[in-house]
Amino acid sequence: MELVYLWVEDYKNIKKQGFNFSPNFECEFIPVYEDEKVSEKSELKITQKENSLKDFFGENINITAIVGENGSGKSSVLELLKEILNYNKLISFVLIFKEDNQIYYKKNDLKIEGINIISQLSLEEASFGNTELLEIFKPNKEETRKVFNEEYFTLCLKETRFDFDFLKKYFFDKCTIQFNISKKFNLLSYHFSNKLSPHSLPLETFEIRKEIYKKNRFIEYCFDFLVDKILDTFNQDKTNLIEVIKSKEKEYNDFNKKVIEVQKCIKIKKDQIDKKNPDFFKDKQYQDLFKLLFEFDSEKLGNTYHELMKTYEIDDLLKLKEYIENNEFLLYLKLNNVLEYSFYNSFNNIYLNDLSDGEINFLMLYTNIAKYFNLTHENEKLILLDESEIFFHPNWQKKLVLNLISFLKKVFIKNKIQILVTSHSPFILSDLPKQNVIFLEKDEKTGNCINATNKVDIDTFGANIHTLLSHGFFMKDGLMGEFAKSKIDDVIKYLNNDKDATINNDKDAQNIINIIGEPIIKRELQRMLKNKMELSNKEEIDTIKEEIKELTEKLEKLEGKK
Repeated sequence: MELVYLWVEDYKNIKKQGFNFSPNFECEFIPVYEDEKVSEKSELKITQKENSLKDFFGENINITAIVGENGSGKSSVLELLKEILNYNKLISFVLIFKEDNQIYYKKNDLKIEGINIISQLSLEEASFGNTELLEIFKPNKEETRKVFNEEYFTLCLKETRFDFDFLKKYFFDKCTIQFNISKKFNLLSYHFSNKLSPHSLPLETFEIRKEIYKKNRFIEYCFDFLVDKILDTFNQDKTNLIEVIKSKEKEYNDFNKKVIEVQKCIKIKKDQIDKKNPDFFKDKQYQDLFKLLFEFDSEKLGNTYHELMKTYEIDDLLKLKEYIENNEFLLYLKLNNVLEYSFYNSFNNIYLNDLSDGEINFLMLYTNIAKYFNLTHENEKLILLDESEIFFHPNWQKKLVLNLISFLKKVFIKNKIQILVTSHSPFILSDLPKQNVIFLEKDEKTGNCINATNKVDIDTFGANIHTLLSHGFFMKDGLMGEFAKSKIDDVIKYLNNDKDATINNDKDAQNIINIIGEPIIKRELQRMLKNKMELSNKEEIDTIKEEIKELTEKLEKLEGKK
C-alpha cells in the first residue's frame, strides 16, 4: 500500500489539515460543515500528475520528508498514520492510497457523512486489511542498547548478513553471553549483601559484574534472582517470609545449605497457603516457577557455566540458542533478561558498549529494517522514520539518504518501498526534491499545525545548507547563536552611543570584535569603531585646542597688565 494523501479533522495540534505524500498525485479535501458535521457537500479532489522524476530514488522507492520547527506536528503526523492503520475509529479522516495500481479512498464514518468525488481517476472506497508497516520513532539510547543484541541475534539466525560497504566496519562476527545484574534486587543475597543493594548498584556495577563472571558467584546470583521472583508471588505474605528466611541466615554454613533452607522455608509457606486457598498458586506460570526452585541443582547449573562462557562464532549461534532453550532454568533467565547475547567485532575489538550513541543508533536503524524485511511478506512496504538522524554527526547525516537507498535496493529487491521521514537535518532535506517535502509551521497564536508547503518558495534538492536552515526550518531570527548575537548587539549599541549599552569603552568593544568569526559583520563593526575612535579623537583635539586658546588669551591679558 502506498500512501497518497491524508486529511484529518482533529488530532492533537493538527486541525483540519491535509498532507500529500506522493509526488504522483495532487489531492485536496474541502470539508463543508452542516450541524457541526462534515456533510455530503464536501469535496475530495484528486488529480494524477506527470512526475518527471519517476524512480528518482531507484525503482519502486519513494521518500517523503516532513520538516518544521519543534511542536509543529511532524511526529504527530506519523503517530496519526499509525493509529489510522491500526483502526482507531475515534479519528475523523480521509485517506487516499494506492494498491495494486488502483486508487482507493477510506473515510472514518463516525462523523464524515459523505464526499463528492472530483477526480480524473477511477477511485473506489475501500477498507484496508492489517497493513504491515515498520515504525521507527525517535531513537532512545537506553532502549536501543537494550534490544540491539537480541535483534541482531535473530537476524544472524536467519542468515541476514550486513556485508554492505557502509556497515562493514561494525559487522559483529562473535558472540558471548552477558549477565544483566540490574535485574537483581538482592533481597536475600548471601555473598553480595554487603556490596550490592538497589542504591549502590550504579556505583559498583563493574566490580560486581566481575564477581558474577566467576562460576560460583554466577550460580549464587542466579539462585537469588529466582528466589526474588518467587517471593513476589506471595503478595502480602512476602515481607513475613523474607524475615523468616533471614532469621536463619546465621545457620548457613555454605551455599548448598542455604539453598536447602530457603527451599524448605518457601515450601512450608506455600503449603500453608495452598491449604487455605488451593487456587492461589494454580497459575501455570507460578507452578513452573516453583518447579525451578524446588528442582534447583547448583552442580547441574555449574556445568552449564562452561558452555555459557564460550565465545561463539556467528555460524554457531543456533547451537547456543538451542542449548539455552533446552535448559528450563537457562531459558527462564534468558526470558527475564538475566542472560543476554553480546556481540563484538574481533578484528577491530569493538564491543557493543564501546560504540557511541550515534554508532549504535546507526546499526539499530538497519537491523530494524532488515528485521522488518524478514517478518513481512507484503510486496508494498511502508517505513516510518522519526528523526532517525538523532545522535548522528553531520557527516553521517549527509550520507543517511544515500546509505538508506543503497541498503533498500539490496534488501528489498522486489518490493515497493515508501518511506516517510521527519527530520531537523538540512543535509537530509538537500537530498530530496521539493515535491517530496512537506513543510509544517506552528501557528503562533494557537500552536496548531499548519501545512505551509505551498508557501515555501525554495528548491530543496542540492540547496545551500544555510538557505535550507533559514527557509525550510523556519529559523526566522537568523542562524547565529543567541548569546553571540546579544554580545554583538551590545557592541552595536555602544558604537551608536545607546545609553542601554553595557560596554563603556573602546577596548572592550574591540575585544569582542576581535573574536567574531563572520567576516562581513566583523569588518563593518571594525569600521564603525574606527570612525567612533577618530571622531572621539577629533573632538578631543578640538577641546584641547579650545582650552589652549582660552589659556593663551588669559596669558596675554596677564602679560598686558604688566
